[in-house]
Amino acid sequence: MIVPKSVAVVLALFAGLAIILQNGVNTNLNQHGIPSPFATAGISYMVGFLAIGIISVLDRPPKCCRTSNTSDDEVARTSSLRAAPWYAFCGGLLGAVYVTAAILLAAKLGFATFQLAVTF
Repeated sequence: MIVPKSVAVVLALFAGLAIILQNGVNTNLNQHGIPSPFATAGISYMVGFLAIGIISVLDRPPKCCRTSNTSDDEVARTSSLRAAPWYAFCGGLLGAVYVTAAILLAAKLGFATFQLAVTF
């Protein structure tokens, strides 16, 4: 997917805004609906997982096996995924640490202090 640099900057700004909003939404959910920060983080990830799953299927339906119109490039990407080191799959775990920390600490530190602390 080729994206012009100006569009990429706007999308990055939107992603930053989404992180700010996510922090407030998750803290609010924890304070008013779900008393456990771990359950709150789990629900946040479940909703995100469903959204990404739907977008992924709409973007490119999964292929169960190689068909006559499967390109060599697609096969190469699948093969390289198996060759990835174990730590290449830790992004979700690191995200869970961040979300849980945000739920636990943003209400105590204040949102601005928390964001400043995680930025540095």
